[in-house]
Order: sequence, then C-alpha cells, then structure tokens
Amino acid sequence: MKRLLLIFILTFSFQQWTKADDIRDFQIEGMAIGDSLLDHLSLNEISSKINSYKDKGYIYNSRDFYSLTFENNPKFQVYDSVQVQLKDNDNEYKIYSISGGIFYITNINNCYKRMSTIQKEFDILFSHTDRKIYTKRKHAYDKTGKSTTSDIFYTFSNKDYAVIQCFDWSKDINIRDQLNISVTSSEFGKFINNKAY
Repeated sequence: MKRLLLIFILTFSFQQWTKADDIRDFQIEGMAIGDSLLDHLSLNEISSKINSYKDKGYIYNSRDFYSLTFENNPKFQVYDSVQVQLKDNDNEYKIYSISGGIFYITNINNCYKRMSTIQKEFDILFSHTDRKIYTKRKHAYDKTGKSTTSDIFYTFSNKDYAVIQCFDWSKDINIRDQLNISVTSSEFGKFINNKAY
C-alpha cells in the first residue's frame, strides 16, 4: 500500500511541472527552493537538528552553506529523509537546495528500476532542459572506489537543476543505499562546483 501511495504521490508531484517554468514550483514534502524552512518546521526542530551534529551541519570546506537532514519525520509522506541546504547566518532559513531520499537497504536494483520510471516522467516534463546521464561512476566520498553513483541531471537555462540519483555504497561505508530526487538553485550549484570541496 505504501508503494502504491508513493507512486501516486510522485506522479502527482511531477505533473506540477507541466504548469511550471521555474524549479521553485517543484516541491519535496511540500517544501520548495526559496521557501523558509520555518514555514515547514519549527525553530525548535531546526535548532535541535543543528545541535545534533558535532559540526553543526557544516560539511563543506567553505562555511557559506550548511546541510541538515531530517529522517522519519511523521510529516513526510513520500520520502524516508529530506535534506536541505541553508546559507550561513540566515535567520530566515531560506532553502537553496532540497532532496528527498528513499532507502534501498537490501536491493539496489530496485533503486535503478525506480530511477528508470522517474526518468521517463522527467524526460517528458523537463524536455526543455539539458539532460546528462552518468552511470555507475565512482563516488568521490569513498576513497576506496567501491561506491558508485548513477545520476541524471536536468539543467535549466538559468543553471538551476533537478537530479535523480542512485547511491550504491560499499559495505565498508556505514551509509544506506538510496534513491535521491533533488532540486538545486544555481547559487548553491555554483557553490558546490567552486567552493564546497
């Protein structure tokens, strides 16, 4: 039943794109690029998450942005986890990138099947974007080279982008395999490409 609901919600969410020319119209668990995270979570929930990390969410070499990941939130109907990227010292908690993750702990092939299904939808809905596909390339985080990521990027003319990803992590790394659907502003994308690492 949960899988049927997931397919219905994902398909319904993707249909919004037929009416939208802006990545900010696409929502993950009701949240969109440019929203304030305070419109979706309480200040206490946000502060508690920040304080649960030793690094306060500053996972990049530059502290311009930080990352918060929320799991098992009863408000989430589709995704197991939601990650947001926020700008340093922004009391409005504006979202610059957001991704929803679905875990595939026992069978990564199911991730690839779901990715293929979503790609068919995105190919139609994002026909006006530049699409690039990268299959099972080594993930930079895993220095052993045993972990892979498969990515399909849809880049808009203003350099905002959406991406579908399957992460197949090595058993030596304590990270769960997962499907990610992300939307990213050009500002955060530029940060990732030029300053984050």
